[in-house]
Amino acid sequence: MTNANRRNGSLEALTRLYRASGRYRELVELYGRAVDRASDDTTAIAYLFEIGACHESLLLDPVQALATYRRILEREPGNLRALHALQRAAAEAGRHADLVLALDREIALTADAMRRVTLMHQAAEVVALALGD
Repeated sequence: MTNANRRNGSLEALTRLYRASGRYRELVELYGRAVDRASDDTTAIAYLFEIGACHESLLLDPVQALATYRRILEREPGNLRALHALQRAAAEAGRHADLVLALDREIALTADAMRRVTLMHQAAEVVALALGD
């Protein structure tokens, strides 16, 4: 067994242990170390999505999820999955400006005219909501 295989086995075992015991902060730290050790961006991004999901669903911390999804977009600016996750986290956190910026970013990436109109409408609704606060 190679060192990489041992590390992956250990990572999987610790992941199961931390999830089962509700040790979500330790799980985030574990994934963070995995990001640092990742041999490529694809692997690092997969771990970053795990971190974002932990912040969003387990720790109920949309602000930290937002920061994590931004890290993915720094590595891969056109990642729509990360952009949608960022939009969801921004909405949950009440971060209207971040949500509008993410919608604008998706508009720039979208070729379909009808989808662009829908996204512009969503952005306008967010701005209207923010101004009403």
